[in-house]
Amino acid sequence: MACNSVETWSKVEKLMQEKDFANALVKAKDMQNLFPNVKYISHVLAVCEVQIAAKNKINTSEMDWYGILRTEKSADKEVIKKQFKKLALLLHPDKNKFPGAVEAFRLIGEANKILIDPKQRAIYDRNYKRSERILETIWTKLQKKWLQGNDVVEMSISGATKVGESHTSESVSRKRMWESTVDAEGRKNGSTSKNSGNSSSGVNADHLRTYSRKKVKLSYKKLHSGS
Repeated sequence: MACNSVETWSKVEKLMQEKDFANALVKAKDMQNLFPNVKYISHVLAVCEVQIAAKNKINTSEMDWYGILRTEKSADKEVIKKQFKKLALLLHPDKNKFPGAVEAFRLIGEANKILIDPKQRAIYDRNYKRSERILETIWTKLQKKWLQGNDVVEMSISGATKVGESHTSESVSRKRMWESTVDAEGRKNGSTSKNSGNSSSGVNADHLRTYSRKKVKLSYKKLHSGS
């Protein structure tokens, strides 16, 4: 058992060194389930979650500071400060020597600085809402093009399978086409924003993909709830 724990831990650290924080997070959570008492697992999870959130920009240039601090957009100043302190204890360079920890600590510091300052937060929130409106517009366009009837089942958050069925070449192909369409829209809108000189009005392709999957998941639940 201990040998398996060491082997899994080595894989997690290797993935973090390669900046593959998404897969490192998956493996770290698996290890946490198998070995609940493993030391420093919360430090690893914190690094991975912050690094993943940092990639999910709300537009072509701006960070999702709420995602980085793992707080709701409605969180008040005290909640934000409390969450920052909680993450700072896990990510401070003196206590966390894992790959990516220094950058993660810097990111939560920047997030805290912006979100506890009323003026900076107000500006940020306006940009956030503008980006969400653009995402909603693009989503509506994509939905009309792709999501008709039970197609929403194929495009569920889990990937390329129909409910109760195994992977098929057709569903995998449709998933790839869907993701290509989403990425193309993200690049196009990001490019348009850049050319217009307004970096805060574009969308990030990764954020668009994440947003679209959330919307598909909600559509899927609605379809099967009968509402």
